[in-house]
Amino acid sequence: MAAIPELPRSVAAIAAQHLEREIIEGRLNPGARLIEEEWAEKFGISRGSFREVLRILETAKLVEIIPRRGAHVARVNRRDVEEIYILRKHLFELAYMYATANMTEEHLKVFRTIVDDMERVAARGDVVEFSALSQKFDDLVLDVADIVRLRMVVEFLGKQTIRYRYIGFKIPGRIERSLAAHRAILEAFEARDGERAGATVYDVIEWAGKSILTSVFGNGAEEQEVAPDGRARRRRQSGL
Repeated sequence: MAAIPELPRSVAAIAAQHLEREIIEGRLNPGARLIEEEWAEKFGISRGSFREVLRILETAKLVEIIPRRGAHVARVNRRDVEEIYILRKHLFELAYMYATANMTEEHLKVFRTIVDDMERVAARGDVVEFSALSQKFDDLVLDVADIVRLRMVVEFLGKQTIRYRYIGFKIPGRIERSLAAHRAILEAFEARDGERAGATVYDVIEWAGKSILTSVFGNGAEEQEVAPDGRARRRRQSGL
């Protein structure tokens, strides 16, 4: 049977990918209004196609569509952060333990290269590239762990996870702590010590979640918005 050719992505899907990066990487502030006419013109698509973009990103929880108020960049939600990081620390503890058991010298070479790249990126404080390399490290761990359903559960957490990682890496000292953890994990991989690898990633993910909550929500009395520089702006719980 002949292979079915890959269908081209719709213009809405391509535009959604671009807008998704603007949101995830923090170039659009939480709560920012997304005006149809302006964005449709910027992407060179119809307003109908841009509405499809908004629906795609609403499903990913990156955009909120509010009746009579239009579309806005989704605000950071305390419960989402808490739940995602509770799940991530346990899921990746398992992933890193199983990956250690399956580790080969070829795998270790790739992990060493990623950590070397992280060292160089951290030295220049590149949050975007460091976050991408951290995600690449995790993706390889999931590949090596080779538990299909574990990867499915991790992927179910969605784009919000990537967005929160970018927010987290903007917190002072976060990149340095993450880099130290990756070095320690690499040493655990080399020693074939799965328990140590799992415990290290559990601890660093738990600390990251707490740091994001403290940075964004402070004392917890008010919800806050996060500016691109990583600093938080308070807003009233009414959303006004």
